[in-house]
Amino acid sequence: MQENQITLKLSKIQSKAIIALAKADAKSIKLIIASLLNQGIYWEWCEHDYNNEPANGWPDEWKEINEELENELKLLKNQYHKKIDSEINQELETYG
Repeated sequence: MQENQITLKLSKIQSKAIIALAKADAKSIKLIIASLLNQGIYWEWCEHDYNNEPANGWPDEWKEINEELENELKLLKNQYHKKIDSEINQELETYG
């Protein structure tokens, strides 16, 4: 593990919630976590709310980190849509 990485352990109910949402939305756990993290940050410090930044301000490197988070989420969503498209095409070939 690199110096700038941490390992988080979800509680049992958090794990259960993530798995249930992934199954319910037919998405990977990684995509669900990336979506929740990305949207959670936005909603916690929404620019349109009174609480629009962390208590000590945005870290200097935040713009770069946020861009990387958004890129990761886009990549995971693209992978998900390619998988769904492939499954649909396969189904169409089978039953079409």
